[in-house]
Amino acid sequence: MSYRLRFMSKTSKDAIESKKLQKLMIILSLKLRSLPIDSPDREKHAKIFKLVVMKYLKTNVVIVDEEDLHCTPSRERDIDSFTRSDCRTNFRFLQHDLKSLFFLLEFPDDVLLSNGKNMPGQEVFLRGLYELVSGENQQKIAQNVFGGDQPLQSRAFNWFIEHIDTNFCQRLLRNNLDWWYRNGFWQKSAEAIGRKTGIDGNLVSHFIDCNCLPTSRPGGGPGEDGANAARWDPAIQEAFYNGWKSIHGLKHQTVDDAFGFTEDCAGPASLRNNDIRVLRESEVV
Repeated sequence: MSYRLRFMSKTSKDAIESKKLQKLMIILSLKLRSLPIDSPDREKHAKIFKLVVMKYLKTNVVIVDEEDLHCTPSRERDIDSFTRSDCRTNFRFLQHDLKSLFFLLEFPDDVLLSNGKNMPGQEVFLRGLYELVSGENQQKIAQNVFGGDQPLQSRAFNWFIEHIDTNFCQRLLRNNLDWWYRNGFWQKSAEAIGRKTGIDGNLVSHFIDCNCLPTSRPGGGPGEDGANAARWDPAIQEAFYNGWKSIHGLKHQTVDDAFGFTEDCAGPASLRNNDIRVLRESEVV
């Protein structure tokens, strides 16, 4: 018994069932304490108690194989520990470009993680970039590439994202298309698209697209505790529902160039909004 369901969304039915089982366990435990050891009813109540506990665990706990929880020794990976082909495949950058990116993103030589442990800055940088590129399960990333376990990979990735968001998101992703224009990326992107498509001139330099992110149903289940509890207003769910995709969620709009750089990001917005509305509110055109 390992990972609790804190990372998985439970339905309102599961939440109510869990509370009922908790109360039932308390009642049965008090009943068992009150019964004499030689009472014939004690064994019957003990069996019921075990069944209730097992059902509660099934609702609230994920059983994980011991092999999946194995912590491999740290391999202390840095940029030079990967071959040129590995850098292209795993990180989509050339080896010398990875070193430049590490320097330009101002990663420190040593990082203090949330659990108080130190990790080399290059390893945090590589762990975060690898997870973004591959989308692989964190436990497999730890076991197969960098060593350690899933919590270590999770802490490193969280530090990576917070560092990028705090120091560079506003400078490079939000309201900063002018920076990309001044540094020549618009012209280079237009020329690359022209060579690929045969379109003369600088008619096309970027691609604007909206990305959909499915989420759990917002405002699902009871809005308060107790029997006959009031429900959340249905308008909350409707505000995030997209009938075309039949999902609840969020969307954000990106402006991408021919080299795969995201030059601008707007959002998030409700998935109920169409792409034209998000485009209008982003004011990129």
